[in-house]
Amino acid sequence: MATALRIALSSESLGPELIADVCRQLRVTPAEYRTLFRSTDDLMDVVNAQLVEECARRLARVVTDFSVPADALEAMAAAARMLASARPLDRGSILIRAERRLQSLRSAHTGEAVVHAEREFQLAVEETLVALMDKLGRPFVWEPRLAVRVVLDTYERSFESWLLRGGSEADFVASSFVHTTLPHLLEELSTRRPAEDPARTEKQSTGFV
Repeated sequence: MATALRIALSSESLGPELIADVCRQLRVTPAEYRTLFRSTDDLMDVVNAQLVEECARRLARVVTDFSVPADALEAMAAAARMLASARPLDRGSILIRAERRLQSLRSAHTGEAVVHAEREFQLAVEETLVALMDKLGRPFVWEPRLAVRVVLDTYERSFESWLLRGGSEADFVASSFVHTTLPHLLEELSTRRPAEDPARTEKQSTGFV
């Protein structure tokens, strides 16, 4: 049920008609729907949880399969293209998260759930980005949570601008943001891990330093 509603919400605004239409398609009665979701907020929380899980799974898969190029500059560019190809955000997720935030701003009682959902999304991305930077041999110089927040916020604003200008979400990987800005951002937020000194390593192993 939540999956069908998430798909519908990728192109339509949440409302009674949308919910009723999905229920008819799935042959779910109003009573059964209310058993699953006591409120619209409950529904949106479940949908948000699905978005986080799907994003984390896509990112983890591409980072695991990522082969780091030998050239340092090319490595950052390749990492940026790889991240974009994993679609940390798409049009549907942008619309759904915006809808949830809008609902929360109109209510005085649901803000904490939205903050929690955004935090879960950031934590899911953070784990994968930290693993990627470790693979690149360039750990973040900032506290990881702050660095990831900067990357996510910048990515989201650029992706939204791309869509507003009529760009296809499938082609965002070819944008100037992914090819130029994102590699530079990842480089500025990280530092190259010092190479191990073979002579020092040998002295340490023998006890003479």
